Amino acid sequence: MTHLVQLLPNTHETTIESITAQVEHARREPLTIGSEGALAFCAQLSDLLLHDKRAHTFPSLQALGFWLRPASVRTLVQTHLPCTPQSVRVPRGVVLQIPPSNIETLFGYNCALSLLCGNITVVRLPSESKPEQETLLDFIAEVLGNLDPSIARRLLFVRYGHDDAVTQGLSTLCDLRMVWGGDETISHIRTIPLPPLAHEISFANRFSMAALPADHFLAQDETIQTAIAKSLVNDVFQFNQMACASPRLLLWVGSEESTTKAASLFYPQLAAFALEKFGSPEPGDNMAKLNAQFLALHDLNVESKITYNPALTVLALKDWSGLDAFKALGFGNGMLLEQRLASLQDLAAHTSNKDQTLAFWGFDNQDIQAFISRCNGRGFDRIVRFGDALAFDTVWDGTNLFDVLTKFVKVSS
Repeated sequence: MTHLVQLLPNTHETTIESITAQVEHARREPLTIGSEGALAFCAQLSDLLLHDKRAHTFPSLQALGFWLRPASVRTLVQTHLPCTPQSVRVPRGVVLQIPPSNIETLFGYNCALSLLCGNITVVRLPSESKPEQETLLDFIAEVLGNLDPSIARRLLFVRYGHDDAVTQGLSTLCDLRMVWGGDETISHIRTIPLPPLAHEISFANRFSMAALPADHFLAQDETIQTAIAKSLVNDVFQFNQMACASPRLLLWVGSEESTTKAASLFYPQLAAFALEKFGSPEPGDNMAKLNAQFLALHDLNVESKITYNPALTVLALKDWSGLDAFKALGFGNGMLLEQRLASLQDLAAHTSNKDQTLAFWGFDNQDIQAFISRCNGRGFDRIVRFGDALAFDTVWDGTNLFDVLTKFVKVSS
């Protein structure tokens, strides 16, 4: 039998009945959108994450703290949550969030957004705890202890194993279910019923790339070339490339001569920065990377394989054959595929709906707009500059999360 554990204000075993009672209690205490209590939660959590030494060893917690800065959050609320005179924006209600196990701090962004939208949020965390996750929960508990108890009653964090009965029990409470995970996980959770009027949104496995023009790169002095390589390190190596937005394919755009020369300068620097910041992969990660290389050599048309150091191995591809199927493997741990193109526009012919983020350097707005038009809505919901691939945004996978977490009440004039 699965143990259902509630994590805050202290860790204790609980039941679906107890969670239901807490949710019903919170329903009797409405919270307005963009409330001062929600803003205070974000501000105090940001302050702890940015200044408490317990967070300094976790870059992902520092990033969350930066994102939750008061001025930034107020701008988000003012930008995304207004409505017209003919409508009133109200909370969606009760939100069940099932975040991914490989991005330990994603739930921090989403529960903050849900609270800003006035919702009651139940967050299901994986049964295996991670240090970043536990530290974040400690900070959240500390912040909630400083605020009006009605705010704390709107955030319920639970932990349990894979148990459909528990997920179904929690699902019966919700007006919105948000799920992150692999394709099989999402397909399975979709079989668990929701109330007839409840909504569901899911964020499945995606594939991401990085692109840069070789001639433009070669025209830069050594200092700028170094900065370009350094700006991509977090995008590729944080989370062991296991985030959907982590680039796994690098695209060089230009002639064969220029792309070969640019790659020979770029990769050694990328590898050195990665090793310096993230170190060598753990033995298990190294084995996973080695297995992925064997699969790539079998399934793809690999032209060359170069290991620059323990942090980075690059497999250059002759063509695109087999790549669509290979994207589903979720490989990482410092393995990059490489492809070369004459023009960025040529990528459109090889784009699929599986593709999520394109990180770029060196292309102008006209290049990007032309590429988006050529794709005609297929794939790539995010096109961002190097260094921003993993930056959380309220528009994700083409969906405005503020619109998902709220609803409109039509008011006739």
